[in-house]
Amino acid sequence: MHAHCVEGPERPVGNASINLALREAKRLHRGAKSDALSSSLPVLRRLLSAGVLRNTTLPKAFHARSGLQRKHFLRLLALEAGFPNWETYRPVLMTIHPSELDAFVVLEKGWAFLHSWFPSEEQAQVAKPDGRVLRIGSHAVVLKPQQVEEHYRFGGRHE
Repeated sequence: MHAHCVEGPERPVGNASINLALREAKRLHRGAKSDALSSSLPVLRRLLSAGVLRNTTLPKAFHARSGLQRKHFLRLLALEAGFPNWETYRPVLMTIHPSELDAFVVLEKGWAFLHSWFPSEEQAQVAKPDGRVLRIGSHAVVLKPQQVEEHYRFGGRHE
């Protein structure tokens, strides 16, 4: 399990982790609602793949995307993290240091688009690529060392 981290004398870092998750859900929601296929389709595919949207196809999901709510994206993040729903995931976030949520930063900054993707984290580790392996949903991406350094040099975006 994750170690409890403390920010200041009594304040858990969970608030920062929850804020990162909420910000990622907002980013995904905006992406899904976009008219640009390059923004909306990847998010809709994730919703379909995770089972958040059921009994529908990608074209139907695209046409019905205006009906999506933030709760759909919070559930997506929970499912991708291995939890059945947001209500179960949120208390766990209170115990997770924000640096454990680097996948959110990677996706937001677009670093993952031009890198080595693998079907699973295990396959990425076996390939022993040069860089850092991050799990994103059921897949994994490998970041170049300079991107990892840049992220930490500027303090990431963990507040």
